[in-house]
Amino acid sequence: MIDLSSGLAPPQWQGGIGDAIVARQDKRDLSLQLLGAITDYISRLLDAFGDGDPEQVGRIWSDPKRFRKAILKELPRLRERDVRSELPTDWVPKPSPSPLLQAKALKVAGSEKFTSGAFSAARNSYLAGWQLISRAIPYYEAMENEEVVQMMHILGLNLAIACVKLDDPKNAITYTDIVIVLHPLAAFRSQSMAKAYYTRGVAKLNDKKVGATDLGARQDLVKAKDLMPNDTVIQKALSELNSLG
Repeated sequence: MIDLSSGLAPPQWQGGIGDAIVARQDKRDLSLQLLGAITDYISRLLDAFGDGDPEQVGRIWSDPKRFRKAILKELPRLRERDVRSELPTDWVPKPSPSPLLQAKALKVAGSEKFTSGAFSAARNSYLAGWQLISRAIPYYEAMENEEVVQMMHILGLNLAIACVKLDDPKNAITYTDIVIVLHPLAAFRSQSMAKAYYTRGVAKLNDKKVGATDLGARQDLVKAKDLMPNDTVIQKALSELNSLG
């Protein structure tokens, strides 16, 4: 009943008005907990009128978005599971998927783009998934979760392969370095590790600063061949390197 331009209620509302009935416009139940959160907001609104410019306070505090945010913020304090069910459905934020689930979705999206030949877009998806896990999950916690380590391994390897396709050997080497370091922390298939060594070896061959004569490239390709001796792609790369002397 207050005037939002002044913060004052009309004279007839400033005396003892007696009991008041509070009801919802949508006729749904209204708990004491939710009503308490609303009255707390009104109390803070009245305090704000005493501390600032009335017109500005009225404009800011009457914003429905501010009110909604304030009520939602109170929910953890109220500790009432039923309160959330009383709110309008468009008020209640939907829970976000876990960082791991989001990273998995980005990995799938990246693989679809890679298959279609959109290597730059694929790299961006893989990188987004990698960064999501890195930023959302503390390092030591992540390293104790085998599923997280495996996802970082897959994303890192896919990133490196995309970088090779994009003629970016420097970053390809960086990501495969990390992938190979992660190896002892989770059980990876020999095929996956062979891909990591092969990718790093090819990246080193393509890196003009390293050059085809780098022993590291040969060592990586030999390790890849040891893990997958019958892989013709690895055999061909090693054979081409040997032909260079």
